[in-house]
Amino acid sequence: MYRSFKQYLADKEREYGSMFDPSQLVTTFVPHFESGQRIIVVTEWDDGQKSDERRGYVGITTGWRPAFLLVNNTRSMGSSDVLGPNDRIVGTVDKYR
Repeated sequence: MYRSFKQYLADKEREYGSMFDPSQLVTTFVPHFESGQRIIVVTEWDDGQKSDERRGYVGITTGWRPAFLLVNNTRSMGSSDVLGPNDRIVGTVDKYR
């Protein structure tokens, strides 16, 4: 697991060269990617509606055009969600609660 976003970017640029495109990586999620802290996220749609709260860790996809993921824990059902510009962090989860 990467603990430095800068190191992740350097490794991927070395691996993929000019094809590497980090444009889908929303910088809001970088601190949580590096810390591994669980977050609570809602999606704010263009019409003002909000999704239900979702909780998880910030992960990242592989490949030349990566995106951040909200990764569920082992007790959760369903797959990971791609995090984008409409996703807002509304809280963090205390792991001892």
